[in-house]
Amino acid sequence: MNKYRFIDHRADMFIESYGKSYREALENCALGLFDTICDSKKLSIKKKIIIREKASNLVDLTTYLLSKIVSVGDAREMMFKKMKVIKFEKGKKDFRIAVEVFGQPQVHKLGRMYVKAVTHHEAMVENKDKKWRIRILPDI
Repeated sequence: MNKYRFIDHRADMFIESYGKSYREALENCALGLFDTICDSKKLSIKKKIIIREKASNLVDLTTYLLSKIVSVGDAREMMFKKMKVIKFEKGKKDFRIAVEVFGQPQVHKLGRMYVKAVTHHEAMVENKDKKWRIRILPDI
């Protein structure tokens, strides 16, 4: 099974990821995002950053978290190679997540596209027959 794919959109492109769990689909979605931003296969893992987020539903959690990762990468001038979910909880009123992102300082020649954020436009998190699918639209 593919981890993710790119889908054409009128102005941009969707990233659609898959997994046997929300965690796996989210990690694969982050991989698609990182591969959009840079040639992540050529990156080394020199730093690890922990990022936390919470939201009232999974679509918001996904878009908020991925946007925060983009912002942290910009602010710290980093490119990321992978993401690992280290904590995921469903509370009474919200979902909470903590992830580790792994990467290195920016290398401009490895850059592909500048992603400003991850939008809510047509974002989707779906679980059908124990197969998870996430679709996001990065603002490029």
